[in-house]
Amino acid sequence: MSQGYDRYATAALTARIECLGYHPTGNCAHPRNIRLHVDGADWQIAEVGTALKHLTALPARTKDNSGDVRVPLTWAMVTQLSKLMEERGFYWLPDEGLKSWIFGEFCRRHDENGELKFDLSSLSWTPMPHQVSGAYAGAVNKRFFFGDDMRTGKTRTVLLTLAELEARGENPWPAVVVCPASVVDPWLEELETAFPDWPVTAYRGTRRRNLSSRYNIYVMSWNTFRLDMKHEHDELPPLLEFIVPKTLALDEAHCLCAQSKQSTAAMQCARIAEFTLLASGTPITRDIGGFYHAMNVMDIRSFPDPDRYKARYTDRSSADYGPDKVDGISTANREEFYVLIQGSLRRVAMADVNEDLPPKSYSTRVVTIPHAYRAAYDEMAKDMIAHIPDTDEPLEVMTILAQLQRLTQLASSACDVEIVMELDTKETSETFGEMVPRTHVTMREPSWKVDELMTMMDDSRGSPLIAFSPHTQLVRLAAVRAQQEGYRVGLIVGGQTAKQRTMVRRAFQGGGLDLLCANVTAGGVGLTLDRGDHVVFLERPWAYWQAHQAEARADDVRNAKQVHVTDIVATDTVESRVRLLLKDKARHLSDLVRDPRIVNELLGGQPLKV
Repeated sequence: MSQGYDRYATAALTARIECLGYHPTGNCAHPRNIRLHVDGADWQIAEVGTALKHLTALPARTKDNSGDVRVPLTWAMVTQLSKLMEERGFYWLPDEGLKSWIFGEFCRRHDENGELKFDLSSLSWTPMPHQVSGAYAGAVNKRFFFGDDMRTGKTRTVLLTLAELEARGENPWPAVVVCPASVVDPWLEELETAFPDWPVTAYRGTRRRNLSSRYNIYVMSWNTFRLDMKHEHDELPPLLEFIVPKTLALDEAHCLCAQSKQSTAAMQCARIAEFTLLASGTPITRDIGGFYHAMNVMDIRSFPDPDRYKARYTDRSSADYGPDKVDGISTANREEFYVLIQGSLRRVAMADVNEDLPPKSYSTRVVTIPHAYRAAYDEMAKDMIAHIPDTDEPLEVMTILAQLQRLTQLASSACDVEIVMELDTKETSETFGEMVPRTHVTMREPSWKVDELMTMMDDSRGSPLIAFSPHTQLVRLAAVRAQQEGYRVGLIVGGQTAKQRTMVRRAFQGGGLDLLCANVTAGGVGLTLDRGDHVVFLERPWAYWQAHQAEARADDVRNAKQVHVTDIVATDTVESRVRLLLKDKARHLSDLVRDPRIVNELLGGQPLKV
């Protein structure tokens, strides 16, 4: 038969569900698979085999020499198989059992407004409608990503999901909640308010033996989680020696986006947990490629390999150096991607929750670098070296990234430069174990950015301000200056204890502070700071997610107040480039959650160049 002869009528891919092992009670002990059999000519069988290589999970040959293959029985695999076979013109023929499974899965993933089995009247608080629908979707789907906007109450949505799972007889306990260190105490406060009868504790990686099996929920920081999931190949992670989680809840789940020890720990723990609940208003930090780790946590059988995920679901362009740049979701497989994440990810924006909420007000206050320091900035921009007034050592950099880092510092304040000899402890370095010169840069007065902030404090008429910067040194400069001028100031930066951060946050919320100065990493995520309605960026971070998260700290979804956001920008500096990059990164997030408002409303829709 010629290969051109009616190929569509002569080739078929039949499929059925196959369960490889059974529990003594009759329940399936092993994840089920789809067994695929190709009816057709040899060349057609070969072509189907070639097509199957484009799945994100490679098929495995059966051991009975039948020529059949198996792939995981998952929604993602069914979605990919349907697309691949349609593209090549082969019949895709699921048997009745598989058809029934597909229909049930489709209905479940599109069911977002069912009634909860949990008795909402037992609560001392009233959930918002989107929290109720979120709890239903999370409990029905069991492995779910809440991508709702910041300050829309995702913490309580996750807690309500746990309550709904319990009401359905699913038993989600014990649950391990992983969150930034700055948010551990706020999580405990939310639990005490929302579900005071649940036994909960902060797990800080010490005295583990006294914690086992006594609590429903263990709240821990990402760092503690990473350390306690660390283990050798033949050992059990310390965390799992005492807690075997039924539920893994990952707050600020954008922490998964990079290939790191944190994301590795999450993927390992997710293999054990029956339920995984992820939450972040910024599900990705850079591009859609970073969403792989979240997909792995929710469905490891379909997404075991990052390269195969990126090959199928990202468009990439060649870079001048380093790895290829991810341009966005794959043009060819865009609709397929949206189909397979249906029932796994949802987003609710602030405006969807409270239609009376006014849009943020954005403004820019432009400052000029004093003449004495402008020359140093221009020299660094041109020659990657700067001679700064009143310093003995020149500031020199060797890479573009280091240059950009120094330029942002020189755009904000004067700097001291010190070169010291330090031991190189990086094992992959060519100078490992040797004493090498290190350049230490310390931001100091005068700071024209802090000058402008003090002007804003004088104009604020008693209304508290929240000032953010990615540089802790600049945050400290602002705090010291404000204290000298008689303002009540709080500071949230890295290295503080949980007790210190909690005291500052409560002081601000209680009206005891005029200014809160925070590093965007330590204070820009997860904290409720809605007593203030004015956020000031001494510098914008390069990462869109950090800027977007920090802006949201003052939001209050239940009250229709307007939040004002002000950027203090040095004219004719790299800060214009930062603002342009933010739009590109916002585009990726907008594409993932299919919400064009993210890009359209960036910086209030203002022109980005200053």
